[in-house]
Amino acid sequence: MKIEYKIIKNELSGNQRKLLEMIFRNLKIEFDYYLEYFTKDEKSVPIEELYEYNERAYIGFLNNAMVRGDISLNYYTLQEYCVKNNKTRKSGRADFLILDINNREYYLIEAKQRYTTENADIESEKKNPNGTREYLNEILGQAESYIHADREFFENKNLFSCALVFESVVLNSSSTPDEYIKKPDTTSIPGYFYACYYMQNINRVLNVYGLIKEFSF
Repeated sequence: MKIEYKIIKNELSGNQRKLLEMIFRNLKIEFDYYLEYFTKDEKSVPIEELYEYNERAYIGFLNNAMVRGDISLNYYTLQEYCVKNNKTRKSGRADFLILDINNREYYLIEAKQRYTTENADIESEKKNPNGTREYLNEILGQAESYIHADREFFENKNLFSCALVFESVVLNSSSTPDEYIKKPDTTSIPGYFYACYYMQNINRVLNVYGLIKEFSF
């Protein structure tokens, strides 16, 4: 069984759009590797576990997607990127750092993983239509706190702060993956992106979404 994906929203252009499209495409390949080598016989892990991994595992998928899929050798990555505030000496770890070598652009990424259901998302959207924006801005704030902490390194560089969410969704009993991804996404935020990964006959999907924002001190 192969995983499929669809890019629902990509509010970016230029280098950022190119980077995202490469990531989305190669994540699909990494998920296919997982399905081939870890779920191919009855003694293997259940297919559904692809939707149940934690944040660190999904960052591992992302790193593999970057390293193995970057045939141009244009991107350099670091996981658990350490930062240190020269004033307080308190260290922290950002989840992921990407350097676009050709364009000399840095992307500092704070990632989150969450579980939800289609019904819960519908109810949440009714209660707070701005919930996605607020959630992503909160994550973005954490990413930017790491940037401020490591200002000595990042100052005078082309820098982008990024929020990234891996969201496992259990679908309604009456929904199919095809029906789910055809529902309109009304979120309109500058720098917003969203792709959905799914398999036919599995009542779950994996949403990968977030924000990319140019940062300046």
